[in-house]
Amino acid sequence: MTPIGPTPPPRTGGLSPRARRSLLIGCAVLVLSLFVGAIYLGSLAGSSREAGEISTRTDANEPSAAGSPTLGGNSATDQAEPEDGPGTDLPDPTTPTSPEQGSTLDSPRRPTEDGISPEVWRESEGKSCATSRSKTTWGGYPVATCRFWKKATGLTTGERVNKGTRRIACQRNLGIDNPVYTAKQTNTWWVWTQSAQGIWDWFPETAIAEGASDQAINGIASCI
Repeated sequence: MTPIGPTPPPRTGGLSPRARRSLLIGCAVLVLSLFVGAIYLGSLAGSSREAGEISTRTDANEPSAAGSPTLGGNSATDQAEPEDGPGTDLPDPTTPTSPEQGSTLDSPRRPTEDGISPEVWRESEGKSCATSRSKTTWGGYPVATCRFWKKATGLTTGERVNKGTRRIACQRNLGIDNPVYTAKQTNTWWVWTQSAQGIWDWFPETAIAEGASDQAINGIASCI
């Protein structure tokens, strides 16, 4: 049977207008997402590259720990002062204190050269040394005869004086501690006399039987 009317056009199988519009919108969203993602990844790559360059420059500018000097001098370890320990040498309390470095212990002046009459001590405690009218060979001091009860060492020469009576020229307060031979026996007065070898030097009054602690000995002239 033959259809009545115009023949309809054949169907092509294409998308409807609504489907095409949805497809176009989806494609646009995908392209936009890819574009934004590319920009974000590029930004991350640039930041990472810049951080790497900064780190490289910092490492190049910093000196190594082994080869660089410490600012302001030595390190704290180098500046630390050693503490006294068991191995530290301490002064022997039985030996006289040495004079300060650079100072001199002058020999007494000679009364015969200066025209001065030395004064003999008479007001100290303890026994007195015997004073005679004869003069010592050291410039005219009156001879004082004292007894050394202990061997002693000269302050400047290290010469020794033996036990027994000695002829002493004079005495002076040097402000230097005598060696301590017995407990509580102290003094800073020294006598000027000759050692066993005939060398003049300062010897401690704590080694002399006459006198008392921390004062001059009666019967001995004051050094000038």
